[in-house]
Amino acid sequence: MSAERNDANVDSVADNLAGTTSSNDASAERSLQGGVIRTLDGDEIEDEFDQDAMNYQILLGKIDKLLDMLKLDA
Repeated sequence: MSAERNDANVDSVADNLAGTTSSNDASAERSLQGGVIRTLDGDEIEDEFDQDAMNYQILLGKIDKLLDMLKLDA
């Protein structure tokens, strides 16, 4: 894979992750207004502590996938 193509691929992944976070912030705010707490992937959860724990795991999984795509070890 060429360096330019790899750079474009990394940029698109970074943009995708950034877009996911901002859209999830908006959905999280809507969820709190409706009395339902949801994780980043949309699952309903009992309380904010469980939400934080699940969101942490979700984000770790996304970071792992990104590192695998970039063929990097952390």
